Amino acid sequence: MVAIFKSIDKNGKQSLHEQLLSQFVGLIQNGILKPNQKLPSSRKLSEQLGVHRKTVVKVIDELVLQGWVVTKPAQGTYISEKIKDYMPKSLNGLKSVSSGIRRFDIPDFKKNIGQPVLTVEPYHFDDGLPDPRIAPLKELGNAYNQALNERNPYKRLAYVSTKGSLRLRKAISGFLNESRGLAIGENQVMITRGITQAFYLACKGLLREGDFAAVGALNWQSANSVLLNQGIQLLKLEVDEHGIVLDKLEDYCKKYPLKLIYVTPHHHYPTTVIMPAERRMQLLQLSRKYGFIIFEDDYDYDFHFAGTPLFPMASVNPMANVLYAGSFTKAISPGIRVGYLVGDENFIEHISIARRMVDRQGDEILENALAALIEDGIIGRCLRKARRTYLARRDFFIHTLKSDFQNEIQFQTPEGGMAVWASFDQKINMRELAKKTKMKGLYISDGIQQQSNLNATRLGFASSTEEELAIGFEILKSTLK
Repeated sequence: MVAIFKSIDKNGKQSLHEQLLSQFVGLIQNGILKPNQKLPSSRKLSEQLGVHRKTVVKVIDELVLQGWVVTKPAQGTYISEKIKDYMPKSLNGLKSVSSGIRRFDIPDFKKNIGQPVLTVEPYHFDDGLPDPRIAPLKELGNAYNQALNERNPYKRLAYVSTKGSLRLRKAISGFLNESRGLAIGENQVMITRGITQAFYLACKGLLREGDFAAVGALNWQSANSVLLNQGIQLLKLEVDEHGIVLDKLEDYCKKYPLKLIYVTPHHHYPTTVIMPAERRMQLLQLSRKYGFIIFEDDYDYDFHFAGTPLFPMASVNPMANVLYAGSFTKAISPGIRVGYLVGDENFIEHISIARRMVDRQGDEILENALAALIEDGIIGRCLRKARRTYLARRDFFIHTLKSDFQNEIQFQTPEGGMAVWASFDQKINMRELAKKTKMKGLYISDGIQQQSNLNATRLGFASSTEEELAIGFEILKSTLK
């Protein structure tokens, strides 16, 4: 019997009693020690395992108390017969998800979600991320400490509204009204942990399995993943130089009970193009006619370089069927997980109830710190500074692409945002290129998360200085030779 036990570590953190008891229970639960099986005597077990007999007796007594074994007078000690109905019978039909863990047939989330973008190389042409070096991190830290150390810690650190900090909701409603032409109050705002959560909660509150939603054929894959993993059927729309093409949308509405359309009209993801005013008005008209919701993801409204940006569709008063989402990711850093969802007051109340099932509330201390930065004008100044910095980096980036990569990469100069939509020559294997540049210290996406056959990807410029971009270009150039 000793062969089925693991070696006992006499110098381990667990006592010998705990180690031996744990091993006995594990052997019984896994069916290695079977019901009615007789155990050797305590003396023999002591000799075989190399532990004191008193320890073995103590373990046996504990097993009896817990119901794992029984003692029969003049016969010995046996594994309890009563546990046989609860022993594992067969592992057939179960699917392994990792070593030592088995499961029944549960939803396969992985098949509908792409690989996360983790940029760790010294140089990077990323997906279009901000540069945290120019973010107001010091000011945020000071504001956080102040919010954390305000009087009455019981109240300050208590449960609060699932909608988020009232102070931040007021600050955001004022900020959006002033900068984006909205006309909302704090009760139309819910603070989220970013746009992904905002979209997930909106879909959870609006849609049911089997419903229909429309997306661009080229789209943010995280949005597609949220929909697919909720059992939503996707209706895909062509994307051209002005964003999502609406020609087929009315046909879809007549054929299917469309519930929602997901759009990024300001800078379409991933292509960065802008949906013109007339197309936006057409989309709003179709929404009113057929009753579907427009989810407007405005992930980088603040970074527009060519003239005055178009106001969001959510600025139409009343908002009607528009849900509007944004975040502080682009203003500060992806690590600052604070975003917002704006919509009809009744709907926001409905979604806040749904949120309680998965996320009781956000980080109110962080939310109040961000509110202070908005109130003091720090976020506004940071955005203006970042816009100037990113414009200079964009101009350097596109100048280098035009001068050094005209035969390998085709693109249109983005009017805003933090990335270029770059189409590589069909002779270039994007996957191999990404692997080789990574080995040299430059991250670029292989485009696989776009799930298209265009041999294209986003090349971000905002998070790197011109000197860093230049080094990245040298790596890319040497790899393409």
